[in-house]
Amino acid sequence: MSPKRKIVFVTNREHGAANVHLAVSYEILVNHPDVEIHFVSFPGLEKHVQAVSDQARKSFPKNASFSPIVFHSLPGSSISDIIAAQLNMKFDKAMTHPPGVFGAIQCYKNIGVFAGSWPGEMHLQIYAAVTGFVKDINPLLAVLDPVFIPGIEACRDLMVKYVILSPNAMKDILTQQQPRGQMLWKYPVISSGFPYPLPLHLIPANIYLTFRLILVLVLSKPLSIKNAYFKQQNHKPAIPFSAPANDDTIMWLFPSLPEIDFPLAFIPKNAIPCGPIIMEFAPVADIDAELASWLARRPTVVINLGSLYKFTEDSAKSMLGAIEHLLEKIKDVQVLWKMSAEREEDDWVSEMRELAYSDQRVRIEKWITAEPAAVLATDTVVLSVHHGGASSYHETICAGKPHIVLPMWVDLYDFATRVEYLGIGLWPNKKSAPYWNATELGAAMVEIVEDGEVSREMRRKTKELGELCRKNQGRKVAAGKIIEMI
Repeated sequence: MSPKRKIVFVTNREHGAANVHLAVSYEILVNHPDVEIHFVSFPGLEKHVQAVSDQARKSFPKNASFSPIVFHSLPGSSISDIIAAQLNMKFDKAMTHPPGVFGAIQCYKNIGVFAGSWPGEMHLQIYAAVTGFVKDINPLLAVLDPVFIPGIEACRDLMVKYVILSPNAMKDILTQQQPRGQMLWKYPVISSGFPYPLPLHLIPANIYLTFRLILVLVLSKPLSIKNAYFKQQNHKPAIPFSAPANDDTIMWLFPSLPEIDFPLAFIPKNAIPCGPIIMEFAPVADIDAELASWLARRPTVVINLGSLYKFTEDSAKSMLGAIEHLLEKIKDVQVLWKMSAEREEDDWVSEMRELAYSDQRVRIEKWITAEPAAVLATDTVVLSVHHGGASSYHETICAGKPHIVLPMWVDLYDFATRVEYLGIGLWPNKKSAPYWNATELGAAMVEIVEDGEVSREMRRKTKELGELCRKNQGRKVAAGKIIEMI
């Protein structure tokens, strides 16, 4: 028997980055048993990699040969932990900022820390570990996370053939390559929350913020300190923030399609829009029969602000006020709210959950065992309220459901702008972001859930895009491209 072909995925552990890697590795594991898959990441991802292997194993006969993913654990800290440590605050707090010029400037102060990411000594420790693992594995191809800089540098220096698997939308990476300086005057700069198309009166501010961001990256003090250390260690200067996309010999795989992103005048040949990359999921009924039964009772609004966001008492009360407004205006609707509190032991948390249980139309859960994509795909779900994370956006798109986006930081504002540009949802907290008030949010929920002209057109568009994305399954497209390369 000929030896198996080997692929290694090298990624940060954070869900926002790792989810696309997990989904694609699953697709390869199920359909290409002649390929041996390795993961190099931080310990927090190991249980999720094991879960992918366990799920894939179910696709094979019991007596069939099956090789699970091999996990290699890295030393040091993943990127969100190291950023939080350097800023001496929780990662979500460090990221949070309002939209607009002053909000973007506030965000850019922390972007300089992102540019430096890992301090020099830890960076080289991680770099050495990745180098050792990749040498031992000897893969035909490495699949890399674009912001896991030590991993990119290690594979580059080993001259290993690699592809970038990005969790980001194409606009985030490819605006620098657009013709006629369009990144300055056509596309809203990151963290600004500016609308698209960019109105004339905001172009000067957009240009100013773009150059301010470039200046922050170039003059990043943490990056300068790290590069000075690298020079002492005879190591090449660090890549700032993210892998560059202007090398047309390196393939980039994106979880996007032109139909669900801002229109780009130029998509280079090395940039492949695969479509949303979402993990294969079991129906809710197979995972939680009781929840499936509850969802089946009536039209349902799902509220899920991602794994990083933690509710305070004030933000939870504002959300509850919006829910009460919705339930008062529309009787035949219910709400499933995934609420993770900043301090679970606080009295208000248990009191709010008990209050919700007294109303059978509201269900507040700390954790939902079924996959978010499975919940959204349920026929009775009529609206997804989320924070604008790439995974939440793409899962909602694939489910063919309207969005309400409550952005709080950086690229989340872009996704809020996208849903309004595409006519598939609302961004109701433009004036109060990164927070929200019950009146604005409640009114937006009613507008989408009720049977009106606006909501009918929104549902038509979301249904069309959902059908398109389910037809072009990004997980399968990306896996196919990777297999072609080995």
